[in-house]
Amino acid sequence: MPCNSNISASLQSEYPAKRRSRQYLEVEDFAEKLVDLDAIVINGGTGISARDGTTEVVKSLIDKELDGFGEIFRMLSFQQIGSAAIMSRAIAGVRKGKLIIALPGSPDACKLAMDQLIIPEIGHIVSLLRK
Repeated sequence: MPCNSNISASLQSEYPAKRRSRQYLEVEDFAEKLVDLDAIVINGGTGISARDGTTEVVKSLIDKELDGFGEIFRMLSFQQIGSAAIMSRAIAGVRKGKLIIALPGSPDACKLAMDQLIIPEIGHIVSLLRK
């Protein structure tokens, strides 16, 4: 599938070819497919290790960040795992009217986000984005 030229140009200037990671290429591929989707949920790569770059890639793709998503996710995580929640860089935002969410790779973190944030709100978010 050919890359949308606007997305491609923007991403190429933000991330030169020599710096593109596998995570970047995977997220870029998802962004190309957003035309047919209302939302994308990505898991993994939102931590603080050297290999975690999903948050930066998503930030480069989105037009509007849903700041409250990360804030509330970390609050809920803190209730379950304590101070380790500060290492989460979960993020959600909107790109061209489509929702993109990046979650930690932990199955428990994904379940928490799905059960307490995403499933309860995705219908509402998508309906607002379609207006």
